[in-house]
Amino acid sequence: MQAGTTNLQPSRPDRDRAMGDGMDLHALERLVEDCANQPEWRNLADKAASYMDGKQLSAAKLAQHEETGEPSTIVNLIARTVNGALGNEAKARTDWRANADAGAFTDVAEVLSERLKEAQRESFADLAISDAYRSQLVPGIGWVEVSRSPDVLAYPYRVNCVHRNEVWWDWRGRDPDINTKRWVCRQQWVDLDEAVLWFPQFRDVFELGCHSGVFTDAMQQTILASERFDDLHDIRSSYSRQQEEWLDNALRRRVRFYDIHYRVPKIVVALVAGTRRVLFNERNPLHLALLQRGKAQLVKGPSYKIRRALFCGPFRLFDVETKLRKYPLIPFFCYRDDEKGTPYGLVAGMIDPQDEYNERRSRLRWLLKAKQTYVDSDAMDPKFNTLRDLALEVMRPDGFFVMNKDRKNKDALRVEQNLQLSNEQVMVMQDAKQLIQDVPGIYSALLGSGADGVRSGTALNSLVEQSITSLGETNDNYRYARTAVGDALADLIVEDLSQPELQVEVGAGKKARVIVLNTFTPEGIPVNHVQDAPTRIGLGDVPSTPAFRAQTQAELGNALAAAGNDPIARGVLLPAYIESTNLENRHLYAKWLRQKYGVPEPGEEAEVDQDPAAEQLAKQQQEALAQAGQELQMRGATADVAKKEADAALTAAKAQREGALTQIDLAQAAQPAQEPQFDPQADEDARIQAALAEAA
Repeated sequence: MQAGTTNLQPSRPDRDRAMGDGMDLHALERLVEDCANQPEWRNLADKAASYMDGKQLSAAKLAQHEETGEPSTIVNLIARTVNGALGNEAKARTDWRANADAGAFTDVAEVLSERLKEAQRESFADLAISDAYRSQLVPGIGWVEVSRSPDVLAYPYRVNCVHRNEVWWDWRGRDPDINTKRWVCRQQWVDLDEAVLWFPQFRDVFELGCHSGVFTDAMQQTILASERFDDLHDIRSSYSRQQEEWLDNALRRRVRFYDIHYRVPKIVVALVAGTRRVLFNERNPLHLALLQRGKAQLVKGPSYKIRRALFCGPFRLFDVETKLRKYPLIPFFCYRDDEKGTPYGLVAGMIDPQDEYNERRSRLRWLLKAKQTYVDSDAMDPKFNTLRDLALEVMRPDGFFVMNKDRKNKDALRVEQNLQLSNEQVMVMQDAKQLIQDVPGIYSALLGSGADGVRSGTALNSLVEQSITSLGETNDNYRYARTAVGDALADLIVEDLSQPELQVEVGAGKKARVIVLNTFTPEGIPVNHVQDAPTRIGLGDVPSTPAFRAQTQAELGNALAAAGNDPIARGVLLPAYIESTNLENRHLYAKWLRQKYGVPEPGEEAEVDQDPAAEQLAKQQQEALAQAGQELQMRGATADVAKKEADAALTAAKAQREGALTQIDLAQAAQPAQEPQFDPQADEDARIQAALAEAA
């Protein structure tokens, strides 16, 4: 039977409570059993974790030291080196924020950012991610699970760090993305009473599995129907050799759950709008509107669905289809072997130098107190001491010996101490100590102590930068995984924000406002639909940790000292310096300082909060300016009218003058010349000047 077959009747209905949903039971088991062929890497991971915890001497090594008398010395240099890298993560930690790819969905991105910040605080996501980062550096891989809390009184979302030995995943393929794998499984022990509370419909399976005695008639009637009791009894008996893997009926009565998420190939219809592709929903008004306007098209092709199957030992309890596009388990990889793909961390290369350091230090301590004794057989007086007493007294700084007065050799007892190899032991030990830092590339400057031979501040900063650069690939994988955790948390938040006409308040104080999600315009155009909003989750640019604020405070203090009494510089830098402190109301104090200096809040365009009197005065000034502008506009219009009337009068006067001159010329041409009694030109010029003066 093919692994991708779905909706088939299982061949063992006695073990399958999923009622025929999902992949065939045997096909799914064959798919998951592929984990038995994975390379062996968990032993090395467990050894690295033990070395980090200081458990660095094996039982064979301890027995050898007990036999030879060599002291068992452990100086845990690995923990100090790794803790330096862990402190750098806590210092440079950034928050999640939602960014909208389109300007029409900025309100949706603002709502998601606030909900993400709340979920990050209430679910203790930073603590879970920090624990996963520690597992990433030490054994080589850490896991974070993002899911809903089953407790109705708890915060609805939970972010937990999961131990590596509880998670198995599909080993096929070289793609580092876990979401391209065919399946991922988490196994977890659960007490019987909790299992019955979560899944009361499977109470018979739990109690049957945890029962270790004889099946009575009462149990037969209460647990199972009589016609199926024998079948399940046979099933339980057939798995008797593996009961220790999923049953704990002797101590706490526990059962082990196997929570499997797997991908099933399926042909789907996708809505394609540019580079964005989503599953088409014919009941979604936004999808229909995009199709009607020709801004999107439908594409049919292969994809997948993620299903969730829950097993309790050999019993499959249910198998349901989820809305997920990504697995709820996010891995934090450090490094991976090129040939096998097995994960390993920084400690893998530090184990041998740590063993070398411990061995050399133990040997050095042994050499410092070890003594070589040369004694003749007749050297000691047997009445007072024996050779065994001699061996004990030699190791004492105040040894007491009674010699034989009749001994043949004058120098019958000689005690020497060979310290010639001590310098060589110290050199090898120091070399191993340096290798513990050189192998991962984490130097003393990053760990808070000065490097040998380095006294310059610039050189120390270069070593710190080099240490951080050495962790570049590790931190890159960490940022990718941290973003994936925020993305998975945002998917759960989007599910809960799908109610129509949902009103959400964002901001605080004067900036508080209400955003309506999943609504429509009067024309029927969808607005702020959360599930279809093209948003993406990213990490903030500026860390928000106390350590980073302390570093920022030091830099701002130097800038303030350099600025002196410059009021502009102090108005900009002093509020930022207050915000970098750990004061309880630091943001309020910074806001008051910005108001006093007239400096806008960050991100605002020269917009400063004012008191009511100043706001009223500014309003009155604005009204006065507007009224003055209206008066000037009216005066300008009146002047334009007067100018046009003057131009018209001048044009008429000129036309009248031309007409008068024409008539005079015609009259002179008709009459004989005679002595003029008056000057008509002068009279006409006088009348034109009078008309112009009147028009002006």
